[in-house]
Amino acid sequence: PERDQYRAKVNNNINKSQQEVNSSESVRDSAQSSLSYCRRNPIHEIDEEGHDYYIDRDCSWEEDRLDDAASRLDTARQKLEKEKNKIKKLDVLEAKYANPETVVVLKHNGQQVSSQKVRLTEGEKKTLNLDWQHKGKGTIQAEINPAGNRIDIEETTYKNNPIKTAIYEPSKEKAMCGVTNVKGVVETVSERVSKEDTVGEMFYETLNGSIDNLSPSKLHSGYGFSYQVNGTYKNQWNENYPGVFTAATAQYPFADEGLKSKQDLERTKNIGSISSFSPKNMYLSEKTGHVFDSKRPTKSLYWDGQEKIIDGGQKWYSPMKTKDGVYTFNVETAPAGVNEMSLCLSEQVEIKGVAYDDFIKRRVFPDDPFPGGSGVGWNWVGKEELLHKLTDWYYMKNGK
Repeated sequence: PERDQYRAKVNNNINKSQQEVNSSESVRDSAQSSLSYCRRNPIHEIDEEGHDYYIDRDCSWEEDRLDDAASRLDTARQKLEKEKNKIKKLDVLEAKYANPETVVVLKHNGQQVSSQKVRLTEGEKKTLNLDWQHKGKGTIQAEINPAGNRIDIEETTYKNNPIKTAIYEPSKEKAMCGVTNVKGVVETVSERVSKEDTVGEMFYETLNGSIDNLSPSKLHSGYGFSYQVNGTYKNQWNENYPGVFTAATAQYPFADEGLKSKQDLERTKNIGSISSFSPKNMYLSEKTGHVFDSKRPTKSLYWDGQEKIIDGGQKWYSPMKTKDGVYTFNVETAPAGVNEMSLCLSEQVEIKGVAYDDFIKRRVFPDDPFPGGSGVGWNWVGKEELLHKLTDWYYMKNGK
């Protein structure tokens, strides 16, 4: 703007000077015409004898007038040329510095860590990416056209050349058990708004987690419960940053024999900002009810290799001997996000009674093992004859 104002002022002076030149040329032409007339028209007189006499006129006034007009014209032309030279000089400087090259220096806690050359046209903005090795928290400062390496363009002020902001290390924040969200700084931005002032802004990432769909929350010992761990991530600086946790581990207050109480969960969803986990699939011995983490637990001491293994679903099972009470289990998430944050989620289940409470004890008569039209029990279908064969023994017939 200042240079534009200067150019406009000079152009205005050029217009005025041109008008002065035009006016001075007109005055000079008029004076020259008057002098020519004076010199071409002498005074005509006739003597007593009738003879004609011609006497040159005194043209000193016309000559002085012409000299003055010529001097004024010369002054006006010099003034006009001087103003035009200002524009020429400005044009030369603008052409010379239309796309100057300078350097941007990056310093961490006062020590230079990187630099990069840059060319800029007037009013142009550029984003530079400087490679440097992170050396811990502190202050990061970038300065364009720094002292000791400046181009030969004099600036009105050098105070607005540097700009700085704080730099953080990953907080690796681990939330206390029971806290469902954690927050950390991912970016600090410092922007110059005037020659003297800068404004700063912080951008955050947030990690949220929850244990959902716990079912059942009350159960007998020997039974299992299912649940889902859900995580969401939000990054104010980069909405597409894949910052949600990609792994989770459950710590249970109980485990069946042969199993560890600390178990990795199975990931069921991960789309960058959302993830879900569930307990891994467990398997049960059909007769003993023992719990295994494999469909064929050949390495387990609690499987004879013959007993049928049934699918127990994605649940965690309490041992038969678990006492009544309220039990808390925790789920710890893997470090995630820029700050490597993690959560410790908590939930509770209540154990009351044992699996055997679901069975009704009654006397079985071999000749009528399923009275009242109740139908054959699922585990006796096709085996009813085994009970019928016990009729004589039960009633002690034939001395048996």
